[in-house]
Amino acid sequence: MTPRRPFVSVIVPVKNGERFLAQALADVLAQTYPDREVIVVDGRSTDRSAEIARSFPEVRCITQRGDGFADAWNQGIEAARGDLLAFLDSDDRWMPEKLEKQVAALERDPGLDYAITRARFFLEDGATLPPGFRPSLLSGEHVANMPSALLARRRVFETVGHFPTHLTIANDVEWFARLKDSGLRGVAVQEALVRKRVHDANLSYFAAADFNHELLRLLRESVERQKTGKLVSVIVPVRDGERHVAETLSSVLDQSYVHHELVVVDDGSSDGTRDVLRGFGEAIRWVGQEPSGTAVALNRGVGLARGPFLAFLDADDLWTPRKLELQMAALKADPGLDLVFGQVRQFRDGERGGERPVPGLSKGAMLIRREAFDRVGPFDTSWRVGDFVDWYARATEAGLVSEVLPEVVMLRRIHAGNTTRAKPEALVDYARVARAALERRRAAT
Repeated sequence: MTPRRPFVSVIVPVKNGERFLAQALADVLAQTYPDREVIVVDGRSTDRSAEIARSFPEVRCITQRGDGFADAWNQGIEAARGDLLAFLDSDDRWMPEKLEKQVAALERDPGLDYAITRARFFLEDGATLPPGFRPSLLSGEHVANMPSALLARRRVFETVGHFPTHLTIANDVEWFARLKDSGLRGVAVQEALVRKRVHDANLSYFAAADFNHELLRLLRESVERQKTGKLVSVIVPVRDGERHVAETLSSVLDQSYVHHELVVVDDGSSDGTRDVLRGFGEAIRWVGQEPSGTAVALNRGVGLARGPFLAFLDADDLWTPRKLELQMAALKADPGLDLVFGQVRQFRDGERGGERPVPGLSKGAMLIRREAFDRVGPFDTSWRVGDFVDWYARATEAGLVSEVLPEVVMLRRIHAGNTTRAKPEALVDYARVARAALERRRAAT
């Protein structure tokens, strides 16, 4: 019996790319490797891009929720069903044997994590060279550390994480830098199987000033990763939280463990929350979005995160000063540990004594390795308040190894605006979560 060959998901992001999209999709469908699917992530194009994508029966076209190519790549990864993931910019081209040769390279050595190819740049007819573009790139073949030349096992993204959405131009450069620093094994197929198109509509890609600025920043971050590899990305979703969010953020910034970044996602606040966030200056990174719910905000924060460890905190709760220090020590002491919790004490506004501590199986009391989080997947955005309960059920089913520390790591504030107290439908969501978990168990048996 012939062994099943890996299934490849090809992800094509596009925004107003009608000019070249059909040719790019034709190149994918002309691949000699047959076991594949094609996913177009349309960034709400105002031209005929989505119409063109849907005109191909073999293409699945989905609408992008966020903005930017990094976000589109990430959404495509979430939608992909393949064992292997490939990417093609909507203005680039593939040679027919591109996937076949990369799959063969990975099949020859199961220990390899990814394969890249070489590429040739070509100038579109009638176009002029963009400012900052080196004419020498138009001659010869070049090693292509770019998404269009990549074929990666899914586990690569579980280890390295998704593409960063906080950069303007160098999103792929940052991801490939993390790939290099991760120590994963790759191979370069020594053939130019990608054609990189240079044209008037991708001038921003070659905007030398912006690119060089981001490149220097990424170089510094890569050096820091190689020195420590200990960065914790702390994600705080907030909506209309001006009353408590400053105290919450200060409890993160005052941690005894200093290797952390603080990412805040404002979920469409209508009060003074954003003014409070601006007051923290460069001590935090924050982005705003239309009101979309806590789970969407959490997932966006994960997309922005740069660290190999993730932590979360609601905008009205507090951390004890040694929270990250204690949990990082536990993860360092046991490399087989995926995530660690601690004790939680509830308190009411105006008091700090609070109730007796209890084991805190909640996102605010958790620290998790990023690759473990990616194995479980993002928070399910269909839940109104049960997002973490559902995520933790999936984490348990996935076999993640956890520990609960004896120390108090989080103070949970009880007040009139608490989500679960303010929404009676919480009990309905929790019941739905329990039913969903039960159905998954039945399907697995």
